Amino acid sequence: MENITCCFTGQRDISENKCKQLPIRLAKEIGKLIDCGVERFYTGGSSVFDIMSAEVVLKLREEFSHIKLIFVLSCREQARGLRGERMETHKKILRKADEVICTSESYDSQCAYRRSRYMVENSGFCVCFMEEGCYDIDVNRYMMNYARGKDLRVINLAQGFML
Repeated sequence: MENITCCFTGQRDISENKCKQLPIRLAKEIGKLIDCGVERFYTGGSSVFDIMSAEVVLKLREEFSHIKLIFVLSCREQARGLRGERMETHKKILRKADEVICTSESYDSQCAYRRSRYMVENSGFCVCFMEEGCYDIDVNRYMMNYARGKDLRVINLAQGFML
């Protein structure tokens, strides 16, 4: 199954200008993966990039009905700190996801790492957005490096990003 599955991870903060351009780059890259046979897409739904990736997959699913979005929660109360628009977006993705997997029943200091390992260990590709020198979320950098260590094809959309 790994060869037909892709996971997403990325930094929490992305500039507004990049946020405007990134969905286009994501759609293009996800389209290439679909052409290569990828059918399942895992998102953790925590970062701006995770949410953006999920929204792009949902949009592409209108054209490619065979692709699946799997929302992988780190714990049941993952959304506890979300408010307003972020909470509404989280709920929308939960409703529209083809499957929801929860890797921990309750929050602890390692639950996000367990979620990351689950997504990597069940994927053949990892699409990420991690700018050089950005260390805002340790778990996202951990996931990207873990994916490289597991020989996934890692596609970092932050590389070569020009404004």
